[in-house]
Amino acid sequence: MNNKKLTLAVIAVLLVAGLMGIGIMAWFTSQKSIDNNLFQAGTLVIELAGDTPAEALLSFDNMQPGDVEEATATIKNSGTLDFKFYAIITEDGHVPGNDGAGSADGYLPDVLDVTVTMQGGKVYEGPLSALLNQVLVYADANGDPVTVAPEQTADINIKVLFNEAAGNEYQNASFTGTITFIATQVGNPAEWQSFTFEKDKETEVGFDTQGVDMKFTSGENINTVISVEKYVFNPTPPPFATAPVFYLDINSSEPLPPGTSVILMVSYDPAELPAGINEDELRLYHYTGGTWVDITDYVDTANKKIVSVPVSSFSTFMVASPLIWSTAVNQDSNFTYSLRSVALGNNSVYIGYIQSSSGGRDVHRHSPEAPYELINARGTSFEQPKAIAVDDRGYVYTVNREGYGSNRSIIKVYSDDLSDAIATVVLGTYEYGGAAIYRSGSQYYLYVTSEGNGTIYRFNVTNLDNIFIDTSFGSYGSFMVPGGSNLRGITVDSDGTIFVADRNGGKVFRINADLTQTTPVAMTRPMDVALYKGRAYVTSYNGVNSLIRVFDKTDMSVVGDLNIATLDGAPYVREYNAEGLSGIAIGADGRIWVCDQCYRRNGGNYSDRLLVSSPLP
Repeated sequence: MNNKKLTLAVIAVLLVAGLMGIGIMAWFTSQKSIDNNLFQAGTLVIELAGDTPAEALLSFDNMQPGDVEEATATIKNSGTLDFKFYAIITEDGHVPGNDGAGSADGYLPDVLDVTVTMQGGKVYEGPLSALLNQVLVYADANGDPVTVAPEQTADINIKVLFNEAAGNEYQNASFTGTITFIATQVGNPAEWQSFTFEKDKETEVGFDTQGVDMKFTSGENINTVISVEKYVFNPTPPPFATAPVFYLDINSSEPLPPGTSVILMVSYDPAELPAGINEDELRLYHYTGGTWVDITDYVDTANKKIVSVPVSSFSTFMVASPLIWSTAVNQDSNFTYSLRSVALGNNSVYIGYIQSSSGGRDVHRHSPEAPYELINARGTSFEQPKAIAVDDRGYVYTVNREGYGSNRSIIKVYSDDLSDAIATVVLGTYEYGGAAIYRSGSQYYLYVTSEGNGTIYRFNVTNLDNIFIDTSFGSYGSFMVPGGSNLRGITVDSDGTIFVADRNGGKVFRINADLTQTTPVAMTRPMDVALYKGRAYVTSYNGVNSLIRVFDKTDMSVVGDLNIATLDGAPYVREYNAEGLSGIAIGADGRIWVCDQCYRRNGGNYSDRLLVSSPLP
């Protein structure tokens, strides 16, 4: 019973904040500039102290059952920041009966009972085989992590007992391994584990505190420490119109070998999802090559996990919800309506249809919740409700072309349930295509746009028994937009700034509240505009090329496009290309409502649809 040998080499990991990307987005985010002063980020430096050997920390030769050996490693904080640290013992490899961890019949770590003590507290007691690859947090007697301040030291004591029950099968057995000490910032919640992966063998690994499981197939044999940190802030902008839920930093101490394949299974909590986001809409993104890439394979809603396609590298990952569209109202093919306008009330969605020679040019009132059922409708006879607006008192305003030989347009005001026609105002002979309500103090104003002469009119609708043109606006109640021609949708910001779409003129205008400055921006066939969180969303009435273009409402720079090809989860197909997206409204919850005046020909019939998005970020 001789020649039993245990050798554990020690590695002290030098970790300067940022070196391995551990928690950088979560921890070094504060910035301040003051002249003639120097500010410098601190460093995390972990070293072996005193006479602790860098090689062969534990080297116990010629052990026999019943022998007890002890050794102590002293760790020193040589940096400028407090840190906490972990210790991980890994196996260097074994060949039974030769120079590894086993003899012909026995695996030596099974009969080596190890006790690890840190800061006076016992953090582990059990067989070495169960300790391998486990993270030992430097902690006190209560198990609470202990902070090591700059220039302070920390002792880790390891006692090894050769189990007396070991038999002859353990003769001549040996074990070689490595102890790795890893320092990290005090507040870093990352989980660390060490793993040994064999080439082409699938290994399942898990990080319970961070909610991540992996199926790991390595291209080569590798022993590596993997860290996973979950957090909610990242300065790298997500893909446009994508709402982040949380981020993950995943790193390995060794680069992943070529040919490595990792499938991630990321858990989520439905209770923590932002309002309006459905589980099956979640996506997993990987920040690689300077861009976010959707790596989602499928969402397992039964087990609350997002499963990725195989990836070959680690970095930052993000669970997010892209903008998802669904059909709120879908006209049957035997309907000949044409959906043009939409407005949102407190508990209703109002939509207007304008193209029916057999009647049905109506305003419909729908529920804003799935399944968006029709509540009731208001027939407008031969009128065309080209624009709808709603004020915070619940009144519904429609701007109608009278039709059938008459070029008159009419403003009609209804109660919120469309049951009562409260007021009617006859406009001039031009067609009118847009309407918006603006409140200033106790005064309510209705803005109406002309399709024929590029003019905006403003009416005072504070008292619906006495609606009148507001002569304080522009020139006796009207403002001719410079360069405007065929004005359609309009909206007014809380400060009085006007945004209006000129369909045939191919422009979107931003007009200061005092009408002294007009900023035009070119856009193909803009039809309507809505505002949300500092941005203007403008629909393009452009056949198969229809889209929603998003502008910064301050300087009218283009933020991005919401491409119609993604709407409703299917390619945007149109059999008649003349029409496109028309009315648009955005609720306080961030959902976009848009009229798809599809004019889809199906056996000579038309159909339209109202689309609703998941909430904007």
